[in-house]
Amino acid sequence: MSEAAFPQGSSFRKENESDRRKQYGRKHEGCAVAEAFMAVTLRLQKMTEADPERGWAPAEFYDIIAGGEVVGTIQLRLGNTDYMRLYGGHVGYKVEPEHRGHGYASQALAALGPIARNHGFDEIWVTVRPDNTASCRTLEKAGASFEGTLAVPVDSDLYARGDLHMRRYRLSL
Repeated sequence: MSEAAFPQGSSFRKENESDRRKQYGRKHEGCAVAEAFMAVTLRLQKMTEADPERGWAPAEFYDIIAGGEVVGTIQLRLGNTDYMRLYGGHVGYKVEPEHRGHGYASQALAALGPIARNHGFDEIWVTVRPDNTASCRTLEKAGASFEGTLAVPVDSDLYARGDLHMRRYRLSL
């Protein structure tokens, strides 16, 4: 199994509780602020082959692990077509509802960066539905830049499932 950790070289891990109290003004055991700094790891779950008939690229699926528990998944699509850059994106992620709000998705995006670079990417594109404000915030927190909203082609899988427009974000690696 492949694992990547975030944040690499983080000074936060080296701080002790007293240092955190000085910086944040209170003890953080069990609170959301401390959990937001918790490192996540990615564990390779599965790899899928390309499906040329559907226009799908090969992909790697990773479990997002925090505190020893799987809190979600993140997918890296290994193609680099115009459709992927414009509409489908290189990345898909999901954090389970009971684990949302702790920054796990943005940490997972950061942990995915070295993996994507190893596959030859210098940037990845992530697309989201315009009404998915939580994912938009996640991408902005991860350092992605909003590049615009596009109408989805009517002959696409996205359109067929009801996604008529997609917001595009670019994440430089």
